[in-house]
Amino acid sequence: GVVFDYGRDQVIKIYGNASRTYLEHLAALQREIVGHALPFATPLIHEISEIDGVHYTRERRLNGMRIEPLFPMLDAETQRRALTNFFSVLPTLNSISYDHAPNGQAMQMGGFVHASTWSGFLTEML
Repeated sequence: GVVFDYGRDQVIKIYGNASRTYLEHLAALQREIVGHALPFATPLIHEISEIDGVHYTRERRLNGMRIEPLFPMLDAETQRRALTNFFSVLPTLNSISYDHAPNGQAMQMGGFVHASTWSGFLTEML
């Protein structure tokens, strides 16, 4: 989506073709994640609205910037530090589990896929 400033602590995000149902599921997942009191800010939808069939949300502003475009321009030590910081949060993220969302399907809206193999899972998902 496209993001616009909305005050000091919030943004407006316009979604091109996301359904209200999808955004409601996303907001519910974000509320669950926030409930885990992670040591860093995570996205949080405060409100879902619509104008002329286009959905938009009012969300928590996340400080910082995307690292992907900057990473190639960083010196080797700064790249190493960035990767170390990134990988250091993975155990924290891995500690979040949802019994109602098997196989990491927290945003699956059409029912969960159950398969005994990875290829079977991918076939069911597609």
